[in-house]
Amino acid sequence: MNWLSAFWTPIRRIMRPRRKTVLALAVRASRVGYVYLVDGKATDWHLSEQASKSPEMAKRRMNEWLRKFKPAAVVLEDHRTATRKSGKNRAIIKALMRTAQKHNAKVVELQREQHYPNRYDEARELAELFPELAAWRPDKPEPWVREPRNLVYFECLALALQSDLVPGEL
Repeated sequence: MNWLSAFWTPIRRIMRPRRKTVLALAVRASRVGYVYLVDGKATDWHLSEQASKSPEMAKRRMNEWLRKFKPAAVVLEDHRTATRKSGKNRAIIKALMRTAQKHNAKVVELQREQHYPNRYDEARELAELFPELAAWRPDKPEPWVREPRNLVYFECLALALQSDLVPGEL
């Protein structure tokens, strides 16, 4: 190692711009989903049915996700204003929020705003903004068919965009 590389390496680390990392989470009937965004681009997404069983299971999964990603910010729906969620789902959201706070991540709680007549129109628009998730965009099912599992990803994206931590507009 010469004197120049010994000097230049620490400087390069200091000058490297910090990446904007956001972990957006959503809780829906029998599933908890996340979308991990780096500099406004979705790089990872997953849903867990185990995490939706109880607040304790949600905490365990959240700890795994926070250790894996180390996000700068965590975006969730505000459990106090989530009126269309069941009591169990509000308790899960609250457990996720408290777990994120213990990991010293910036926690952004939002009241969910609906900008489209239904979730499927919203998912179509979000799939255009985030083409990496376009393959997971659900089509609107018949009224008697259960809600598609992948819809949770688009709720995560909607919350991330609503937070203004991710560039783009709904």
